Amino acid sequence: MIIRLSGFPSCSVAVTQRIRTFSTRAENELRTEAKDEHHHILDISGLKARHRVIAAGGMPPLEFNWERQRKGQRERFGIYGLKSGIDPSICWPTVEEIEEEQAVGLYREYETCIREMKVLKQSRQAEEVARIEELENNLKNYPDKLAKYEMTLVKAEKERDAKEIALENRIREIQEYFGYWIDPNDQRFEVMLRQKEEEEKKAAKMARRAELQKKTIADVFPELDVVGWYCTGGDGLEQSEILLQSLFAAAIDSPLIVKLDPTADSQSRRNVPVKVYCGRETLVSTGHSLVELDWTLVSEQSERIGIDHITRLSQAGDDGAVSSEGKQMRAVGSAIGMLLDRMEIICKYLKGVEEGKFLANDEIIRETNKLCQRIPLLKPAEFDKRFNMQERDARAAMLLAKMTETCGTLSSLQAKTNVLGTVTAWRSFVTFPTQQPKKKISQRSTGSGNSNPVLSTDLSVNNDIAHSPEVD
Repeated sequence: MIIRLSGFPSCSVAVTQRIRTFSTRAENELRTEAKDEHHHILDISGLKARHRVIAAGGMPPLEFNWERQRKGQRERFGIYGLKSGIDPSICWPTVEEIEEEQAVGLYREYETCIREMKVLKQSRQAEEVARIEELENNLKNYPDKLAKYEMTLVKAEKERDAKEIALENRIREIQEYFGYWIDPNDQRFEVMLRQKEEEEKKAAKMARRAELQKKTIADVFPELDVVGWYCTGGDGLEQSEILLQSLFAAAIDSPLIVKLDPTADSQSRRNVPVKVYCGRETLVSTGHSLVELDWTLVSEQSERIGIDHITRLSQAGDDGAVSSEGKQMRAVGSAIGMLLDRMEIICKYLKGVEEGKFLANDEIIRETNKLCQRIPLLKPAEFDKRFNMQERDARAAMLLAKMTETCGTLSSLQAKTNVLGTVTAWRSFVTFPTQQPKKKISQRSTGSGNSNPVLSTDLSVNNDIAHSPEVD
C-alpha cells in the first residue's frame, strides 16, 4: 500500500536549503541561550556542549553528516517534532523504498501478524506451564536428591581418605625399602617410586610364571605338590627375593625358599652350600624377616644308584655305553610318554564331565575340540608315503657310509696282504743259497741267466707290488 501526501510539498533542493538555513539559525540561538543561561554555573561534569544541551532538555545542533541524512532527519523529527524544523514528508517512505521492502518481505498484513503473535504467546505460556510443573516436581524430589548428593560427598570423602592412606602406606613402604626417609616432593622420590614399581612388576611376572609352572607340574605329576621355590645367588637374601616370596605366600601356605650358593668353595666346606628359609609374613612394610631352617638331606638306595650310574656315564664321555642314537631315542620316548600321560588326563577329565564328577570348562573343551579337528588333517596315506621316502633316504645314506667303510677296510687288507707276500718271498730268497753252490747263487742274484724264470718272475711281481703307491 502506497500513501501519498497531497498537502505537503515534495522535498526539493530549495526546501532543503531553507531547512538547513533554519537549522543553522536555530543552532546559533540555542547556543546563545545555553551560554546565557548557564554561564554563571560552574560546569564540572566534563560534558561537551552538545551533551550539555541534551542534558538540559534542548535540541542539539547538527554537527555530523549522518544527522543530515534521511535516516538521521527522520529520527530528529521523531524526537523533537516540528521544533526540529524537519519537513514531515521525509518521514514517509518513497515509492522505491516501499517496493524494495515489499520485495524483501518486511511488510505483512495485520491479521497475519496478530495470528502469529497469538501462536507465539500460546507457545510461551505452554513453556511457562511446563517449567512450573518441572519446578514443582523438583521441589517434591528435593529431599531425595539432597540425600543422594550428601551420600556422594561422603563417599567421595571416604575414597579420598582411602587414597591418601594408600599413598601414605606407599610412601612408608618405599622409605623402608630404601632405608632412609625422603620427601615425596623430591625428584629422587619419583625415581625411587618407578624403580620400586619396576621391581614389583618383575616379581609379579615371575610369580605368574611360577603359577603356570605349578599348574603344569600338577597336570603332569598329580601326586606331587608345590611347597616352595628355589634360587641361586650369594649368601643371604636380596630385597627382590623377599618381595617374590611375599607373592608366593599369597598362593602357597608358608612357602619354602631353597637357595644355593654356586660361588662357595666345595673343597673348604664339607657341607652342601644350601640354605632353607621359611616365613608367612614376608612383606617389606611389615618388618618381618624370613627364618632360616635346619635341614637334612635324605636319599634312598635307588636314588644313590641312579646318581652313581649317571656320574659314571658322564665320566665315560662320548665313547661310553650310551650312544647318541640311544640318547635321542630316550628323549623321544620320554616326550611320547609325557604326551600319553597328558592325553590320559584329558580323557579322564572328559569322562568325569560326562559322568557328572567334574564341572564342565568351556575353554578346556574348546581346546580339546581343536585337537580333535586337527587329527583328520594328518592323512595316513600321505604320512606313510613321506615316512617311507625319508626312511629309504636314511637307509641309503647309512648304506653308503657302510660301503665306504668296507672299501677302506678291503683296501687296507689288500695292502697288508701284499706286504706279507713280499716278506715271504724275501725269506725264501735268503734261505735258498745254503742249498746251492756259490757260483749259481751269484748268477741267480745278478740275474744273468734264465735258469729259474719262475722265481725271477715272482720276485719282479712282488717288487712291483711292494713299491706300489698303495703300499707306500
